[in-house]
Amino acid sequence: MKTISSLLVLLLCSVGFAATTRVGNGDSGGDLEGFTLLESGPIVDARETAVERLEALNIRSIQGLGQLLPEVRTTTLYFSEKDVHETLPNENARFHSSITGLVYARTFSEPHAATRFFPVAEKLNQDQLVALHIHEGLHRALPPSVNTNESVIAEITLAITAPDTSFDRIQDTVASLLPEDASLSASDTEVAVEEIEHYPNPSSVGYRYTVFQRGGAISNYPVSSMHSIHSHLYPFGGKNTPFGMGIEASLLDRGQEGELGPLGISARLRLWSQRDFSVGIFAVGSLNTLSAEELQNSPFGRDILTAGFSLRKDLDHAYVENFISISTGGEATHRVGLIQYQYQYGEVYNVQVRGGVKVGAFDLGGFAQLNLASGFGVNGGAFSSDIGRYRLVSAGPELKYVNDKFGLGIQGRFLVDATKGANFDYLGNLFEAGAAKGSLSASMSLFF
Repeated sequence: MKTISSLLVLLLCSVGFAATTRVGNGDSGGDLEGFTLLESGPIVDARETAVERLEALNIRSIQGLGQLLPEVRTTTLYFSEKDVHETLPNENARFHSSITGLVYARTFSEPHAATRFFPVAEKLNQDQLVALHIHEGLHRALPPSVNTNESVIAEITLAITAPDTSFDRIQDTVASLLPEDASLSASDTEVAVEEIEHYPNPSSVGYRYTVFQRGGAISNYPVSSMHSIHSHLYPFGGKNTPFGMGIEASLLDRGQEGELGPLGISARLRLWSQRDFSVGIFAVGSLNTLSAEELQNSPFGRDILTAGFSLRKDLDHAYVENFISISTGGEATHRVGLIQYQYQYGEVYNVQVRGGVKVGAFDLGGFAQLNLASGFGVNGGAFSSDIGRYRLVSAGPELKYVNDKFGLGIQGRFLVDATKGANFDYLGNLFEAGAAKGSLSASMSLFF
């Protein structure tokens, strides 16, 4: 029965690839004219299925196949307006039954090459398209000594796509087909995975509108809403370690009047990206833009520096992200009538956890955050108060639509728990935490 099953798999692949060209074996690229970028449809869906299959089989851990998953996942897909006939020698009858057959797809036998599909490929079923993506990826992923050997590539493709395949079976097949000097070491596999481009468009410009929820919180300086625009540019670093700076300007709405809010200046660096994990560090300065006279009337008129790091894990249909940072303390002066109040802010430790699910281009999730401050005090006239160390616990939902060029988001922040009647006004940090007892915000961004 096992022999019969293997013969059936070979027969299915022979039918699926009977008319296909040998891809990546010295293809001259003469058919490159008339192609359009392929971004949706059965061929793109099959690529996602192929990626899921390779991940489930842990292909990256097999010596010699360390580059296969990134090649399949990141290859650019193009679609031709017309079919072409095979012109390359036919070395494997199981995949090329007719030398005059129509071509399904072509690629160059070199890393990071694009894959070009032809109209006849639309007649293939989903399983055949998955096998085709893997077959083409092998031409780019295998070492030069074997990446044009159609017999070797056909055998490995069959081993990966067989219904009853396993990690051990694929590993044995690869070991028997690749010469010892062609197998990649474990360290080579690590590098190949790291070279996946996680941040194709890290730079962005955008706008955010935030409405603060007072919820009974009393303030001598209430802020009802804030408009902000940002420009974050990442001209430095590698494809997985972008480094750049950002600027964010704000305008505060206080009901009857508006005024300039803080100016944010940031620097961010992705230190490391591998195995769908990423680690970053950041520093954000929130600088007051008020004159000396205006500073006398704003408890938010102080400069703040926040520095920290982030950790993120992306799964196929979910994500988890941690942030840890510390914000500097400081002081601000606020005059009410003839009385001048002095605000004293302590250092604040910030811990945030974000998570959610991915549904197509949508991220549906939420966050929870702890702000632990070393103190907060107000002194003025006969009034004096110092609440000492306190905490603020907040949480809220997040909804985002994100693609490579454009993003929309909605976020809510609600005060869940606080010590000694504290609220976000006590932090004096509009960019990081907001004001009052929470906020609702909407944002849009363009990526490039």
